[in-house]
Amino acid sequence: RSSAASDVYKRQEKYAERIVQKCIELIERMQYGNAMIAFYKQDGTFCMEQGTLVGYEKFFHREYQNTPRQESIVYWSTEQHAWRRFMIGNLLEWKAIV
Repeated sequence: RSSAASDVYKRQEKYAERIVQKCIELIERMQYGNAMIAFYKQDGTFCMEQGTLVGYEKFFHREYQNTPRQESIVYWSTEQHAWRRFMIGNLLEWKAIV
């Protein structure tokens, strides 16, 4: 591999690690509270909505589990009153709602 290609690969790897870390922190937050989530939908449109995982266990009759191969994050949309999901790679940002 050329040095330039190696640098690009390293940057992409670091970016992926940051996204995964952001998602882990988001999941931890949503398990006991609400978060404003900004992401791109699969069709490329921007979406920003309030989500939570409070109530997940009661609704699905099991504990929320994130797995290493997980490609999306499930959340309860407080605006749409429904369970939704977004692809991990499409997460832009999130903020805790207090």
